[in-house]
Amino acid sequence: MRFLIYLAVFAIVLVAAHFIKKNRNGKWTELSARRGWQWIGDARPRIDERLPGGIFVLGSSHADEFVMNGVFDGLRITSGIYSYRTGAGRYSTTYSQRYVTTPAPQTPSLQLVHGTWWINRKATAIKFPDEEFNKRWNVTGDEGFARAVITPQVAQFLMAQGKNIGFIIGGGTVTSWVRGTTGRVDEERMDQACRQLCAFVHAIPESVKSAFPQGFPRPDGSGPAPLPGAPVPGAIGPGMPTPGQN
Repeated sequence: MRFLIYLAVFAIVLVAAHFIKKNRNGKWTELSARRGWQWIGDARPRIDERLPGGIFVLGSSHADEFVMNGVFDGLRITSGIYSYRTGAGRYSTTYSQRYVTTPAPQTPSLQLVHGTWWINRKATAIKFPDEEFNKRWNVTGDEGFARAVITPQVAQFLMAQGKNIGFIIGGGTVTSWVRGTTGRVDEERMDQACRQLCAFVHAIPESVKSAFPQGFPRPDGSGPAPLPGAPVPGAIGPGMPTPGQN
């Protein structure tokens, strides 16, 4: 009898989760249409399969949901909610974060994570002269590229950001994420994540961008120029329609 009760509860939970996601998908679809963005839904392949690094190598039961793409501040943006689980059974915890990514050329890898909630302990952190910066930000990847990107001006920008965020340059994209989101429709939070990524892209030194003239997002709002004969990095699904204003 107890087994049947557990089975019934499990079935109810599954049905409830299905209808909750269906309802949220409908609301996100309406939002994407109003913005002139393309609705994707569940990404295939997931972002952790396209961008191995940062939070995207943690845990199990990965999900890449509520994904849409369009144009924001002159950049082609893909945004979604990525989640993963750590632990097992009653001791498991699910973490969710809003991620935003934009196409970029193939560059050396660079990962920047604010705080200590996630640190790649297998990689040696790159240190900078400012000890306070080193305490707040864990920087890993190609050291030469990191020092070219993180000028005093970029470091100042990073120090002004909140906790539980991160950035990755690599894999043909520039990507940022903010921890602690849900699948609930929150356009303002999504816009904040988009603004955060755009501000970071625009803060990247012109000397770095000029080293990758074909494909790096430009601060003049023109967006990246795709590499000749190559698909747009990080793109998901069919081609985007002409986007509206953000």
